[in-house]
Amino acid sequence: MDLDREIAGSWRKAFEKVRSVIGNVRDEDGVVGSINWLRRHMEKRNANPNVVRNIIYRDKGKLKDKQILFDIFKNLYRSYSSEPLQIPELEALFSVSNSTENEILQLLGREKRKTYNYFVTGVINNESPKLLITGKPGSGKTLLTDYIQQALELPPRAADKILRLEFNEHNFISSLVTLALYLGISREVIEAKLYKIGYASAFSVQADAQSDVARIILDTLRHSSETIVLLFHLSQSLYDLHEISSTPLRLNNEEVSRVNAAEWLWLSLLEPASRIENMSILITVVNEFKSSKASLFQGPVKLTPPSITESRRFVRARLPNLSSHQQEAIVQSSGRSYEELRTLTLLAEIKSPDEDMKAENEGIEQLSQMMFKSGDMRLRDFLSALAIVSLPESPSFSQDAIFAMRDQRWRNLTSLEKAFLDPLPGSNEAYRSFSRRLVKKLRDKLKTQFARYRMLNQSAANYYKEEAEQDPLNETASRYLNHLFEARDWQGLEAWMQKNSVSQSLLHRLWQSASNELEGQILEAIILQIAAHYVRLGSYDHPDALRTFAMLEQSRDKDTRAWVILKRAEGALIKGQIEQSDSYLEDWPETQSHLLNAEYELLKANIARWHGDLDLAAKLVDEGVRPKLKDIPQDNNAERLLHAKFAIWAGLINKDQGKLKLALEDFSSMHLGDALIDARMSFQIGNVKMQLGQLKEAYEAFDEAVRYAQHSGAPIQEQARYLARRGLSQLKRSNLEQAKQDFKAAFDLLHNNSEDLNDLERDFWLAKIGDEYALLLLAKSEFEEAIFLLRKNQETFSNYQKAQEVNASFRICRSLLQLAFAYALKGSAKPYRAPQLRIFEESCDSIDTIHAQKLIGKVINGIKDNLEHNQSVKSLYREALNLASWLAREPKKALGFANDSLAIAELDYDRSESYIYSAIASMRAADYDLALDNLNNAEELLNNAFNNKQGDLGLFAWLKSAQIRTLLRAQKFDKALEILMTCLKVVDLSSFNKVLIRTFAEGLEENYPSEIRQNEQLAKIFGDLNDETLRLSDLMVISYGKEIK
Repeated sequence: MDLDREIAGSWRKAFEKVRSVIGNVRDEDGVVGSINWLRRHMEKRNANPNVVRNIIYRDKGKLKDKQILFDIFKNLYRSYSSEPLQIPELEALFSVSNSTENEILQLLGREKRKTYNYFVTGVINNESPKLLITGKPGSGKTLLTDYIQQALELPPRAADKILRLEFNEHNFISSLVTLALYLGISREVIEAKLYKIGYASAFSVQADAQSDVARIILDTLRHSSETIVLLFHLSQSLYDLHEISSTPLRLNNEEVSRVNAAEWLWLSLLEPASRIENMSILITVVNEFKSSKASLFQGPVKLTPPSITESRRFVRARLPNLSSHQQEAIVQSSGRSYEELRTLTLLAEIKSPDEDMKAENEGIEQLSQMMFKSGDMRLRDFLSALAIVSLPESPSFSQDAIFAMRDQRWRNLTSLEKAFLDPLPGSNEAYRSFSRRLVKKLRDKLKTQFARYRMLNQSAANYYKEEAEQDPLNETASRYLNHLFEARDWQGLEAWMQKNSVSQSLLHRLWQSASNELEGQILEAIILQIAAHYVRLGSYDHPDALRTFAMLEQSRDKDTRAWVILKRAEGALIKGQIEQSDSYLEDWPETQSHLLNAEYELLKANIARWHGDLDLAAKLVDEGVRPKLKDIPQDNNAERLLHAKFAIWAGLINKDQGKLKLALEDFSSMHLGDALIDARMSFQIGNVKMQLGQLKEAYEAFDEAVRYAQHSGAPIQEQARYLARRGLSQLKRSNLEQAKQDFKAAFDLLHNNSEDLNDLERDFWLAKIGDEYALLLLAKSEFEEAIFLLRKNQETFSNYQKAQEVNASFRICRSLLQLAFAYALKGSAKPYRAPQLRIFEESCDSIDTIHAQKLIGKVINGIKDNLEHNQSVKSLYREALNLASWLAREPKKALGFANDSLAIAELDYDRSESYIYSAIASMRAADYDLALDNLNNAEELLNNAFNNKQGDLGLFAWLKSAQIRTLLRAQKFDKALEILMTCLKVVDLSSFNKVLIRTFAEGLEENYPSEIRQNEQLAKIFGDLNDETLRLSDLMVISYGKEIK
């Protein structure tokens, strides 16, 4: 795009649109809408008729003449069209009601107008412009951005999302959080990334943790389907900021170079963002950056301060009553700055004209002194309110916020007061100060009057309180908390933290201020809430959390000391340090708190579950915790989290006992709107649904878990686990490509965030996911890769067991069964797919199959004596029996294994699967009646299990395949064909059409003479089947495909 494109293009577009709707219409002034016609109508409205052509083709003319010409265009268009004329660039140009601001726009000059037009037109035309603007303070960067934003937000909006932000030394972190929230990243996620920065020690880890903040923002931008416009100003103060979360800012390169905040933003976030399509970026900054070759930013466009002529024009427009000598004094004192021009003209309006104004007597300082020295009490009141509501991180505010802190007599804005403010583009009642420097001066002066400063902040907090409580995550809540903190309303802050979360930056400020300013009970109350905040995030080992624990352990309050014991035990349990957790609870004191007693019982129940004592765990939950919950409301964070933990842990215990429906009720009983907890609930729901064979619903639950976790700050290994489980659910539904994508994403998370885990933990999680991924390799017939991966996983589990002194025998045994399955598939030379048609064949005696049988025998012998009270082991044992049934050479042994599986199966879904194995063993033994009876039982159980919901379609197709094959062996051709045709009409089974047809055809080949090719019924369905160059099974599949087409 040509940066020199002028706004004249918009004038030409307006002229051509008007002419196109009018056509060749004449009146007494000539051809309506022509140049000559326009000249005559300009003259009728007392405008200069000679500038029409110059305005349309060169954008040259006075602002007043342009305004009149555009009004003529709009009126003409409205006369000949049912829709209004829409030229956003020109609408923005003339939409400002304030005449002075129109004058300022005129003063922007040709280069600024070209810049304005380049960016606005580029966004409207979906060209995704990226533009860098530089200029000294006062050169018009803010004003130009105002007009650009206003043009983009005029209806219809030029983009789905338009965000304007300033980054400065005070709001660097909060602006990153604001950007993340606006893009849809949850507060928990972005703040979890920021927490990691404070943990980092090694330079490379610091750099990677910092780049991870930029990375999640960039990834969100890349994957957004919306059009996005970012308007960013980088304050000069960023060049003096070299740390984030008390950690030096570094680039994630080989040198891990130290940089200032402006350089970090440019190199880590803004330049990479310039390569993203479907988004536009405007950056304003004082000095030019050293741009990398990969940058797609145009410019820099350097804005120059107003010339002497422009300054004189401005002063004359604002202060026409001053003498030329007085006006010139202001011009000479302004230092060629729009900000200083506005400041000095304001002073001239407030004070009697000062003809001896000197440049060194800075206007901003003079204005700020008015807050204390002005004889106008109303002005002093206004400036005090302005200092409070205009926050460094949120400089805009509503006029009602100003009114909330003012005397009842002054609940409106005078023209003088409005002169201190710039209307926020796109809003009639929102403003910001025309000068950030002025607000800073006002705030610094007001802070010296502690009582008044805190009183005004308390008034501001009271104003924002109701809206903040309605939506604790919005910007108003951030304002409310900021004012509470500045007012030092510790009781208000404690009350908020009991119910809601706070940002990491505020948490750090709270900790520092409370430690220095408070003592006694209020100090302890604040520290307790800070500790609870870290606990909720799972950051038990954060340095601040450890310090708060140490302080709270010295509390005189028994309940506070008990709470610390519980949290230390909870942290140890989460890390798998069961004995350590148990030892903490040995010092548990008696307490009168229902909540703490319930947490203690729940923690003991979870420890019992870890030890495998499910009866004790269930007893503690049902008799110790559940009755106490009735007396515990859900009014604050601690109470809501207790109810949520109960739902999760009670559900897990029921699940481990095989009470899946009860577990599902527990997991479904809570929805807090807390992304992390909701992710864990959804994951457990998905697991239960998977065990019940409800694969579609399982996938949906895992999908929810993945999405919640991405917006929750969940640990990396947890997010990877959810992705892998979603991939497994896709695999079981035969969606191999989607499964592959999920597994890849899970592995990438663990590999790309290695600093989050030590080597042993990372390898352990890679092995856990690898065990599930092996099934995908088997589905792709990559048998050796799966075998090698499974063996490596077993070694990892063994190493982890030794190093951590935990019991990983179940994982090792399960991985061994997976290995047996891999060898079995390799022996049959067929991939893992549903339905498993290979089980209809007689077992082969390949070396791989024989090895698989040995491994299965090892699994069965290793766990058959440990089935009681352990549902997971029982489920594993049943899987081993089913696989043994499939591989058994003798039908009698196959039937024995299948019947043993049926004997321990409890769920309808599991029993139906065992019945199918039993039926196939009976079919191999030529007991077709028994086989068909077992298949009928299986179908009835499946119908009960799914209850008209879409369940495991692969298992259902397998059942139908077994019925077809059994009927053909029993010479019941018509019935087998009827079942096949019924299945082919079921839309949900369409992905299994080929395997069902092939099952039927192979049954014909096995049990019927070649004359079956001439069967009339088959001919009607599949056409001519006499081509003997193809096997009947191949020919029927091909023929049916042609019929479908």
